[in-house]
Parts: sequence; structure tokens; C-alpha cells
Amino acid sequence: MDVKTVEIPVTVLDANGRYVTGLHPDDFSLYEEDRLQKIGGFTKDSRSVQVLLLLDLSRSVQSYSKSIKKAARQFVNYFSREDSLAVIGFAQGLMPIQDWTTDKKRIAKAIGKLETGTQTQLYDAVQSAMDKSMERLSGRKACLLITDGIDTSSESTLKSLQKSIYRRETAIYAINILRAVKGGMERYRRVGYVARIMERLGEENYLEKFFLKKEEEMDRLALSSGGRAFFTDNMEKMY
Repeated sequence: MDVKTVEIPVTVLDANGRYVTGLHPDDFSLYEEDRLQKIGGFTKDSRSVQVLLLLDLSRSVQSYSKSIKKAARQFVNYFSREDSLAVIGFAQGLMPIQDWTTDKKRIAKAIGKLETGTQTQLYDAVQSAMDKSMERLSGRKACLLITDGIDTSSESTLKSLQKSIYRRETAIYAINILRAVKGGMERYRRVGYVARIMERLGEENYLEKFFLKKEEEMDRLALSSGGRAFFTDNMEKMY
């Protein structure tokens, strides 16, 4: 089959995560199998976007749930009147609270109704959200995920999730708050017990290595979707 035109969506951010505007075709180089290709057209996509707000409300972030909700409501203000949003919370399962709407007041109200849970089924939550909320949509789609990135009980794996997200054509922008909440995690009896056992087995700085691994996994998840992960050590920086 002879394909004459291929559409390639591109988003450009600077080192601080801000959108770069005012770009032209000459600012880009396009290669296929190491061969430079001609860019036949270049347009700014001004279509509305459909954004799923997926919020971690598990026990590990319970003390920060108000900050998570406040940040989510702040993000809502950045979208245009034409953009459609939905809200889902998760812990030991999904908590769908608001289906797709362009009414920002309804979204803000729904965020306030979310309740905290216990375990963190992060990968299962993302997988289910993609299947139930994003698959039926067409056009520009994105997921804004706020989480500490610690999965405790999912059946889905990072590898299987990456494959599924690729098929859904949904960019994930993850706000990872692990650096802000990990001090509280270290005080959990179970976490401290595991850390002591591992260090007795010769695994030095086990918790720090574990937390770093979880940040790297979140980064890979977001990048594989065409999105990006952001990391903060201060909840107030989110709003």
C-alpha cells in the first residue's frame, strides 16, 4: 500500500516543562530509518482536548488528599470552555465520580466528593480507566495522573500497561508526589520492617533505591504514552 501522507503529532516543551510556541517547519527534522524526510505540511492543532483526571486517594497519600484535590481543581482552570473533562479517583479500585463534561463547575464539585481508600492499585487503575473512559473517544486525548507512583496490589504490570496505552493513543502527564510524601511512608510499621530486613540482608539504602525505581517506572510510563512525568517535593508547587 502506498501511503502518501502520514500525520505525526508533536508537543514541544522547554527544560521547565513549559510549552514552546512560535515554531516553524524549519525548526524540525524528520527521519525514517535514518533517512531525512520532507515535511509536507505544518499546522497548529487547536482542536478541543478530552482530559481524564485520575487521582490517587490511597492510604499512602491520605494526609495529602486535600492538596491533591486542590491541585486538580487548579488544573481544571487551565482548560478552555471547549475542552471536556472526566474525574476518577482510585485506591483499591476505581472511583468514577464525574463522566465527560465541559462544565468546569461540575468537575470541581466532583473532585471535592472523592473519598480516600486503602491499597494502591495504580497500574490496574490506569488500565481500567483507559479501557472504560478513553477507548470510546476519538480526537485529542490525555490523562492527568496525580499519584505517589507506589503500586501495592495491581494485577497489571508496567510492561502490559505500556502496550495498552500505546493502543489507546492517550498521552499521560503524571504528577508524581513521591518526594513530598515518602517521609510519611517511612514511618509506616510495615515499610520500616521491610527496610530493616532488606538492610540486614546486605541491601544498603533499600528504601531510597526502591523510591528511585518507582520514579523511573513512572517516567517510563508517561514517556511511552507520548506524555511526560513531573516530580515535586513540595505539594504547594502544584497550585
